[in-house]
Amino acid sequence: MIAWTRIALLAVGLALATATQGADVGGKTPTGVRYDGGDEILLQGFHWNSVRAGGGKVWYVMLARNAPRIAADGFTAIWMPPPWVDEPKSATQGGEGYFWNRFDKNSLYGSDADLRAAVAAMRGAGVKLIYDIVPNHIDRARLPQSQPGNDVAPADRWLFRDDCPDRTQCDDGEPFFSGDADLDLTKFANLDRFRAELVNLRDNYGASGFRFDFVKGYAGRHVDDWMRQVADGGFCIGELWTDPGAGNSWQDPLKRWSDAARCTVFDFSLKAKFQAGPGEIADWQHSLGGNPDASYRSIAVTFVDNHDTGASPGVNGGQHLWSLTDEHLRQLAYAYILTTPGTPSVYWPDMYNDDGSDATFHNYIKALIALRREAGVVADSTVSFKSGPGWIVALVGTPVRIVVSLNSPFVDARQIGIQGFTARFANADRSVRIWLAGQPTTVTKRFACDVATIPGEDMVAVGADPALGGWNPDKGLRLAWHDDAAPHWRGAVDLPSSFNEWKCVKVTKGRPPEWQPGANNVTSPDPAETETAHF
Repeated sequence: MIAWTRIALLAVGLALATATQGADVGGKTPTGVRYDGGDEILLQGFHWNSVRAGGGKVWYVMLARNAPRIAADGFTAIWMPPPWVDEPKSATQGGEGYFWNRFDKNSLYGSDADLRAAVAAMRGAGVKLIYDIVPNHIDRARLPQSQPGNDVAPADRWLFRDDCPDRTQCDDGEPFFSGDADLDLTKFANLDRFRAELVNLRDNYGASGFRFDFVKGYAGRHVDDWMRQVADGGFCIGELWTDPGAGNSWQDPLKRWSDAARCTVFDFSLKAKFQAGPGEIADWQHSLGGNPDASYRSIAVTFVDNHDTGASPGVNGGQHLWSLTDEHLRQLAYAYILTTPGTPSVYWPDMYNDDGSDATFHNYIKALIALRREAGVVADSTVSFKSGPGWIVALVGTPVRIVVSLNSPFVDARQIGIQGFTARFANADRSVRIWLAGQPTTVTKRFACDVATIPGEDMVAVGADPALGGWNPDKGLRLAWHDDAAPHWRGAVDLPSSFNEWKCVKVTKGRPPEWQPGANNVTSPDPAETETAHF
């Protein structure tokens, strides 16, 4: 499990234990992008090997069973896998939904009835369903009309990229591999069949929006048309994974596609910066979600990994095409996407195991979601940054509501030049620190110095806070000697319930203070814990 810290435990325990569902905002951005108010927190409800979990055909059942806890963990929407039949190529390959052949809902994720039960459970828990849609390509070799004895009427046949009379390629996007499986989305017949299926998903399977796969394969205007006809007030996302080339901005093609489709888009500009390593953390601000222009921030769907880029439990470890493998950097990346603008998307294996139980990052992510919601961070919140080599601090909101420090040298929000903030969260090594606006709660903290002394020597707890002397041993907390049990030098003082760095100092009349060697101690958020230093 990931070690993390709750600050001001008494004050915020309930907020971190359960992320209460707030009122759904809804609506588009000022430029007409369908971001559903910008307040969604998205869970990717599957990974590459989900179709093989538990022997197959059990995934929808598991989702239905876990719908209440998904909502309780703070997620407002779930990104569902492609719902259509995808014939497996072998016991270890295929069936994921990305090489489908018909709109049948009896897939390797479960039966049509299982899907409907999962839909009912999610909607009952207040979680919206965003279906993965794959319009660009199809398993051409396994289409019903390609089977012996099947005589499909011409009006029911799909039209393909290579169906032009002169055998040239007719389509308005890039090919999927060779392009021989690509549907021609310039043809009304194809577009209308997808429109009808999206209506079906909306009316009969609870769809509140759609995630569009491989959008570089077709014009963004088709997505805009579908959404306008089917779910104009819903949520939509496009997957535009394309390297713009050396020296070119990742943000520009993402924004151009969003402008055409009027949908949000996965922030691959940020993903690229995550992959650059810990030395480039300061560069995270140069992404869609960190852009000074709100029209860029509002379209960003930020993510750490997904079914394509990340590893998956099970066969071959999934695809892991561009995985962020450094666990510490993943902690920083999740802290960033869950506290800054954009719509955050959490990858299933980071949050849950295949049976719905807690995965490695579960408690860590849940706590960050609760803080995001408490601070009121949404997709187009304002943000400013302070940064240096290998570190970044994000100040989010107008006025600032949350301050997020990643690998920075600051241990108190006042060092950043802002007042009235309470430390609320940190991971074990304090590389992630989060402060929220509001007056700090005062708690009684007990200090102890485990040190051998002789008569005439006294011990003082000295720290940054004025109650600990502001690093002046003459004004620090004088500890008293107790004979009962070690550590013998102990004392208590009222302190703000935030991080406090401190040290033990040995003072002797007529001699300079003797400071505890090494790094500063940092107080625990637990008011019941005695702060003990060994000297």
